[in-house]
Amino acid sequence: MCALEGRNLSRSTLLIVGATGDVGSGCARCLAPIVKRVLLSARKVERLRRLAAELQDDGVQVEVATDLQQFSTEADVVICAASLASPSLLLGRIAPDAIVCDAGYPKN
Repeated sequence: MCALEGRNLSRSTLLIVGATGDVGSGCARCLAPIVKRVLLSARKVERLRRLAAELQDDGVQVEVATDLQQFSTEADVVICAASLASPSLLLGRIAPDAIVCDAGYPKN
């Protein structure tokens, strides 16, 4: 999708919502080395810190937050991997040209 949009991922800021779950952490580990900066968001603070430390040990520029409003407008690539019925919490809070992937699966 990024190639279709002419987006250079090496200059992109990636936001992962639900970063500590299976899907979110997998996306973080896979994509972190190829983007400029990674923003991780999740409710489980300790797991969030461990994932951030792991990525930082690999030389990735990482920031964490439990509140999306801290940095959601900074991301131009967003992966929503949270177990939400709808990713509507992101609407109106992301950059207008951001690429968004809803990769979560709701528990219900």
